[in-house]
Amino acid sequence: LELESAYEFEDTPMSLSGKQRRYISNALKFSYRSREENKHIRDEAETVLESIGGVRVGSGVWSYWRFDYDPMPVIDQIVASGCIPDNKVHQFYPTRPNVAALAISLAQIGPEHRILEPSAGLGGIADLLPKDRTLCVEVSRLRYQVLEAKGHRVVCADFLAWATENRLAGQSFDRIVMNPPFDQGQWRAHLEAAADLLAPGGRLVAILPTGAQRFERLLPPGFACTFDQTLEGAFAGTSPAVVLTL
Repeated sequence: LELESAYEFEDTPMSLSGKQRRYISNALKFSYRSREENKHIRDEAETVLESIGGVRVGSGVWSYWRFDYDPMPVIDQIVASGCIPDNKVHQFYPTRPNVAALAISLAQIGPEHRILEPSAGLGGIADLLPKDRTLCVEVSRLRYQVLEAKGHRVVCADFLAWATENRLAGQSFDRIVMNPPFDQGQWRAHLEAAADLLAPGGRLVAILPTGAQRFERLLPPGFACTFDQTLEGAFAGTSPAVVLTL
């Protein structure tokens, strides 16, 4: 199983056949060394491409995978290391575009604001933020490489440790938009760490499990907070989510 550049045909009166190949930027398709297609191998390969932000376009032999960045350096790293991010360990649930857009609208970002995205993943939220004023933090080395390839300012670190270090150094942000890990109440530690980095008069928007509403009294003190909207089906395989604004 090999990857090759994806292309489609287009009409061109200058060519003898009437058609020529037009290569599609940042797109890949599968080719096979033999005629025997191993479905298991193909499924595993597609899982890898999806885990680094690939979107399948079309179906059958005419399908290909489209990326919004050049994926080859990341794929080369996967081939060299034999490793892909463990989504379960890192509690990675990509933020859907409509959810990201809602969170960003609630953040009320102005042209002068410094912005933090604490658990950036593949850029579901960060892709909609101004790159020149946004700092991303991502624990997975591979997803860090994806964010870099997209042109984001990003550090590869565990957010909780990074937040402590930068809080002590006096670092702060005017706006923070985040989708923290939900499992075992991790969202609370991530929310508190992010709140400690919020500049005076700043605004933080977080996508949290609905159960967070039961702990409103335990949220960071000194903040006015609202639970803005409940989101059904916001993430595949999880319970409903709620958007909190601090």
